[in-house]
Amino acid sequence: MRAESLLTSLIRPLAITAAVALAVPAPIISAAPPPPPAQPPPAYPDLSAAVTTTSLFKTVTQVFSGTLKRRGRMIYLEEATSSSGPISYNEYFLYDFDKGLLYRILREEQIYFETPLSIEQRVDAIRKGWVPAEGVLTVNDVNVALSSRDIPLRPDTVDGRPVELIVREFTADIPAIGSVPARSVKSYALVWRDPQHGLPVKIAYATTQVNLLVEYHEVVQEPVGPELFTIPKNFINLTPY
Repeated sequence: MRAESLLTSLIRPLAITAAVALAVPAPIISAAPPPPPAQPPPAYPDLSAAVTTTSLFKTVTQVFSGTLKRRGRMIYLEEATSSSGPISYNEYFLYDFDKGLLYRILREEQIYFETPLSIEQRVDAIRKGWVPAEGVLTVNDVNVALSSRDIPLRPDTVDGRPVELIVREFTADIPAIGSVPARSVKSYALVWRDPQHGLPVKIAYATTQVNLLVEYHEVVQEPVGPELFTIPKNFINLTPY
């Protein structure tokens, strides 16, 4: 899910009598430059985490486990196992939210695919807590403004650790399109959050097709090097798929 600080200059009048000004010239004092404004900590710090995603399709349940790393607005995701066993492809995914691109990299084949991030993939990443909801997404030349707010419910515990249970409300403000008036579309997620971590502890939400439960474990805020987010040399781009 970017406030801009407003700097206000306060000017105070200086009263000096003409006689004193003529008799005693004012010394020239070079003022020290003002200190730079304090920078807030990044809203989405670099981190590493183990991630488990449980998907319920009607009566079929699938569980995926893997690794997630975040560097700014880039996400590295590798799912190594599923409820049916190890994942056969030795692959991982890179999400670049600044460029709006998704990369699928296959290590053994030394190939990769590059596709634009769809609106569904962007919204799903927001729901999972990877990137902020505040911002504007352009869909078919239409600017959709996204925002979120947290509604506290109660204190709770997850795996014996104290957390906050909240309802996170997402709002998409869609402008008028032709004869269709402007509208706001809302969706919701249950979020168990620990303020000490850069990711929620657990998130539950539903789409039109599936119910999802996303859990983050062993979250460590630490610098993540750029090498994970660079396509390996000599890998061949096979886009389009």
